[in-house]
Amino acid sequence: MSEIKKRYKNKPRKCIFCGSTRIATYVFGYPSSEILKDVEAGKIAIGGCCLGEDEPRWRCSGCGHQFYLKAPWEE
Repeated sequence: MSEIKKRYKNKPRKCIFCGSTRIATYVFGYPSSEILKDVEAGKIAIGGCCLGEDEPRWRCSGCGHQFYLKAPWEE
């Protein structure tokens, strides 16, 4: 997986590496059974129990590349 931290203001439409349009949103905290179904479908990615300042916000379900949120001061 690439270490490039490409930043986006909004959820990307497709992966810049593999072209997949299956971009999952990270969910933080303890997952419910409903969320686990979406994880299996590639719609959601589990991010752990705590959200840090520079954690990825989205993940490509095709190749696993992670996308980061652009901070307001980076615009």
